[in-house]
Amino acid sequence: MLSLNEALDDLGNLRVRADVIKVDFNLSPKEAKDCIDAFVKLMSSMVVPDIFTKSLDYNLLYALPTIVDSPYINIDPGLRVMYYNALYYGLQQIRGPGSPLMQAAYMKVLEAVPAWLEASTNTSMDGHTAALTSWTAINNQDYQLSWKFHCKSCHFIKLAGIDQLDVIPAKTLEEESERDALRFLYWHILSTDTLFRMFYGKPTVVRLHSVIRAEASLFVI
Repeated sequence: MLSLNEALDDLGNLRVRADVIKVDFNLSPKEAKDCIDAFVKLMSSMVVPDIFTKSLDYNLLYALPTIVDSPYINIDPGLRVMYYNALYYGLQQIRGPGSPLMQAAYMKVLEAVPAWLEASTNTSMDGHTAALTSWTAINNQDYQLSWKFHCKSCHFIKLAGIDQLDVIPAKTLEEESERDALRFLYWHILSTDTLFRMFYGKPTVVRLHSVIRAEASLFVI
């Protein structure tokens, strides 16, 4: 838990550093919507398929290109970070890796992070945003920053009890269905935790719970 707490403290320091980030990022609403289209299609090939498609309302993302810079509209900080993540992956698909606009989108992600950290309410959106931003930072070789976002996503699943999700069986089919999105998030974060442990020598933050381990055997062929 010490490494988790230290990473969360370090992530908090990003607020000060990011205050000086000002990024010119000119993308037309049509181009932004094309990027969101590409992002939605890409999500099915992430570490755990459908992790975001089951939990995010893409209509919110599609509504942002025409209002994201408006001073009269208050946009949830976590949604703003998710939006720029979506543009980053969309530009990666449309313009290819190394595009200056793609790098600018990543900087917009970081620019939006401080307000998100200040306003974090530990909602499902926060957990998914931290998990995706960790992956985005890996794509940009920001491994230490990625680790800190990963620890934030781990903090969320522990705080929300997602790592203990199946200790008590769901009481209704509706509740069982609602748990699916959280299970996808758990497996994505667990996969990322394994990557950090195996390739970057980081300590284990998420441990496979015995109840969920039993369910994992259902996927073994």
